[in-house]
Amino acid sequence: MIKAIIDANEITIPVIWIKGDLYLIGHQRMSCSIKRSRLMLRVGGGYEPFQEYLVCNQAYFMRMLVVQMIKSRLSLEEVI
Repeated sequence: MIKAIIDANEITIPVIWIKGDLYLIGHQRMSCSIKRSRLMLRVGGGYEPFQEYLVCNQAYFMRMLVVQMIKSRLSLEEVI
C-alpha cells in the first residue's frame, strides 16, 4: 500500500521500514497504521492520511535531508 502511494504521487524522499509499524520518512521516525481502510501516520497527538502528509511535506523533508548532508558532510545513503 505504501509503495503504491509513493509511486502514484512520485514521492522522492526516502521511506524506509524500521520495525513493526515504525518507518523512517525523510529524516523522521513515524508510526504508520491502517485505520478505516486508509493508511495513516501518527502526527503529534492525532493521525493524518499518509498520502496527504507526504505530498504536503515532501519539500520540507528534502530540505532537512540536504541540511543534514551538508552539516555532516555525508552522502544521502550515509545520512539515512
